[in-house]
Amino acid sequence: MTAIQVLEGGRRLDIRGDMTMAEVPGLLEAIAPLKGVTHVDLSAIGRVDSSALTVLLACSRAAQGATVTVHHAPATLRALNDLYGLQTLFWVV
Repeated sequence: MTAIQVLEGGRRLDIRGDMTMAEVPGLLEAIAPLKGVTHVDLSAIGRVDSSALTVLLACSRAAQGATVTVHHAPATLRALNDLYGLQTLFWVV
């Protein structure tokens, strides 16, 4: 099961579990009301696919112009970020 923990007044998200097509709709629903997200921690993520980028794009929109930093991104997600050229929307570290 995938879960989001909202920390630091909504500025930081910890996402745990998988970020695949099956989990993304629930993650997007949880992120929708948030504003000002600037950090996303993925240290507890299992499987990812390209739909995980949709979640990060939603976080970028929620940042309201600030840069989102994605911490502990799996290698697969880093490769997808590079492939699609999304480095200007969020930093993947």
